[in-house]
Amino acid sequence: MECEPEKLILRYRYTLDELATMIAGVKKRAESYELWVDKVKAALEAKNDDRLEFSELKSMLEEAQTSKYPETELFEALTLTVEEADKCQQVANQLGNKKVRTRTRGVADSKYRLTVEELQLFATQLETLPAVVTGHEAVTQLLEQVEKFQAKAEKLINAKKVDADEISKCIEVGCSLDVDLGELDQLKAKLKQIEWLEEAKEILDDPLSGSFESIKEVLDAGMELGPHPEVEKALGEISGLLQQVENWEERAKACLAAKPRLTLNEVDKLIKDGEQISDGLPTLATLKDTARKAKEWIVKSHELTKHPDNFPYIDILETLVARGRALPVKLDALANLETQVAQGRAWRERTARVFLKKNSNLSLLDILCPRYDIGGSESKKKRKPKVEDGTIQHPIFQNLSQKELLDPKAIVKAFKDAETKELQVRVLSGISLSTKSFSCPLRG
Repeated sequence: MECEPEKLILRYRYTLDELATMIAGVKKRAESYELWVDKVKAALEAKNDDRLEFSELKSMLEEAQTSKYPETELFEALTLTVEEADKCQQVANQLGNKKVRTRTRGVADSKYRLTVEELQLFATQLETLPAVVTGHEAVTQLLEQVEKFQAKAEKLINAKKVDADEISKCIEVGCSLDVDLGELDQLKAKLKQIEWLEEAKEILDDPLSGSFESIKEVLDAGMELGPHPEVEKALGEISGLLQQVENWEERAKACLAAKPRLTLNEVDKLIKDGEQISDGLPTLATLKDTARKAKEWIVKSHELTKHPDNFPYIDILETLVARGRALPVKLDALANLETQVAQGRAWRERTARVFLKKNSNLSLLDILCPRYDIGGSESKKKRKPKVEDGTIQHPIFQNLSQKELLDPKAIVKAFKDAETKELQVRVLSGISLSTKSFSCPLRG
């Protein structure tokens, strides 16, 4: 239904002047948006030196968000580019931060390190980003250091002769890069080989410098190394050395348990053979101690028997014989001393049966001591021997100190002096010497 013009009513919100201002504002906004679009397109398509700084690209996104530009594909592309650049900048700054690398260095954090391939891809990604982020130069420098390390490491790995210190320094540099470098494991393996070969050379040049256990440890460590001609050769030589050690050990143990026993010369020869292998042989110290005791025993036995007029006490001979029997060495004088001990015991038993009464509280020495109470007033009054510490002490030993009573020479001298004195008194008194054997008042 048509309405007549006179009945139409025109309603408006703005004046004509306001509409003109509004149109100018709309035009300006449209022009600014078009300018923003051109700048964004140019920024996203920029390469190499034409790229903008990340802060400028980020300000474009903030402008779009503030101005509430329509969320077109260009807006989405800018948003994704800014997010990607932000993440790359954080990683680049972390890689370039020395303090962060120092704090995160270690075996526990090795699983978080980038590989060389990942670092190369990341550096390429930074190159292809539409914006230049901070830390890009640090990543480039890190990649250059990695490539320099790889070249040095490859040279050391392939070198036939190389110093261990040089490898250690290269390993230290590689660890400081905080990148997962496959060459590090190869360098560490080669360093172990070099250090092990040095230890093996020291042992082979001077087997006496190391103990038996240390040689076994070196051999076990060598078995864990990777295959290498020099390592295999050294392992064979050390194995041969250990075989000599085991053979010697068997001979030494057989010597200590041999029946009949080996002579002292044979034992000394076995000791010399062991010393040529190593001073750390387990049984060598025992064998040396046995030889030392045997030599001391021979010297002692010679001292006791070289003076036929001064025979030792039987208890001394018994002690010496017991020590000789305990030694796993053939002692030529042992049989003779055993004969003397047996003869002494037999004589003592026969003499005791002749002179001692049953249940007597006197010792055989007291009974056989020279008389001290003849030729004077002492013959009228007999003195009984003193009893000290449960032992009977004959009067002829009363002038001896406690120390002299423990000295066989002092006792023998006192006995000889008393015997001479008795003979002198008998001669002066005209007492028959033939009655001496039956005139001792201390007989049991």
